[in-house]
Amino acid sequence: MAHQAYEVTVSAHPTEFSEEARTLDIYFDIPASGINMTTGIFLIVHSLGEDPNSLFYRKLRADWADRYNVVTASLNYLGTKLELSLNDVYIPEDQMQILISLIPREKLPGCFKEKGVLDLDKVFKLFSGLDLTEKVHCIPNPTDIDYTQDYNDFGYIQALDCLTAVNSIMAIAEDNNQKIHLGRIFAYGVGHGGYVAMMTDKFAPSTFALVADNSGWIVPQLKIIYSDVMRKSFADGPIISLNKPMVYDALNDRPRSFTQDMFDIRSLDKYEHLKQMQPLHRGKYVFFHGELDRKVLPGEKRFLSQMMQELGFDLDFHLFGPQDIDGYMLNNVTHGLPGSWKVLFERFCDQYCMENSDKALCLAGENEFTRKDKTVYSTANGRFIIDFSGIAPVISYESWSRGASNNEIS
Repeated sequence: MAHQAYEVTVSAHPTEFSEEARTLDIYFDIPASGINMTTGIFLIVHSLGEDPNSLFYRKLRADWADRYNVVTASLNYLGTKLELSLNDVYIPEDQMQILISLIPREKLPGCFKEKGVLDLDKVFKLFSGLDLTEKVHCIPNPTDIDYTQDYNDFGYIQALDCLTAVNSIMAIAEDNNQKIHLGRIFAYGVGHGGYVAMMTDKFAPSTFALVADNSGWIVPQLKIIYSDVMRKSFADGPIISLNKPMVYDALNDRPRSFTQDMFDIRSLDKYEHLKQMQPLHRGKYVFFHGELDRKVLPGEKRFLSQMMQELGFDLDFHLFGPQDIDGYMLNNVTHGLPGSWKVLFERFCDQYCMENSDKALCLAGENEFTRKDKTVYSTANGRFIIDFSGIAPVISYESWSRGASNNEIS
């Protein structure tokens, strides 16, 4: 059978600030041999700024669908469209002159696309690894983006989008008289994608046999949430700032305040939540991290790993230093472990995902989708409920002041 790739658009969960309908694009591949009784699902979660249906992800989905006998899936979760390309950037004239003054004179002639028009791709490559955000500020060109409908919410609706993708693939298979093996559901992400994969697992702790995280966040980054500046990163560091409207309000008691409860539900190191998850969690975690990561400090990821291991989670933590750079799998040990994170995953996780491995992971029993139950996490002022009883998972918040009972069920 020839390899098969598909794209579907499904209804998605509303955002925190609007009841307007959203849609979600899901890109998925099935093995060339088709779906059989042991075919699982592999959720590949891209990082912000990437196209989940780029040539790289299309090739990766095709490769891993056959390699692991899974339906591989990517999706444009909430906020995907907001990461602006350089072609979307407008630099005011005064800022443009500052930028030109920073370019070495001998490099200047090769930095123009045409007379008076800088080739920003070439310019920014010159400054790779430097931080110019205090010197140059830009704004995005006007767009029709509604920032209450597409924004980086740090894993909240983004995780629901991922669960919706898993649920949709199971439903599509069933509609075609096929069945997904629910014991073989995997997820992998890099950077923000790793964080979203972990949040997805937090919301459905008995669903995933493997969650692999490369350099993902541990808690929401308030400097991003509260700032109207989105930094565009190249190579080892951010070099330019893009101003955008703020979505969350830094002040308390506002309609869009980012409250402590909102922070806690998005935190992967919340001890009470981890303790609640552990009895339900049957899968494995694999963490990849670089010693020179300055965005997510290695000590923070090591501390999270140790806490989870002490609570009884099955977790492999791989910390890479300069001595591990091989120019193939690893070109650097900074954020995201530049190199080939495909090769990185295969080297350490083939043993868990390939069916013929004596360490292959396969969960027995039911999960949140089959039990159609609820995952409930209590916070200081209320509780968050992820409800799997309907057609698609939904999330809601109930305040203690509104009569919610302090009863955790999962």
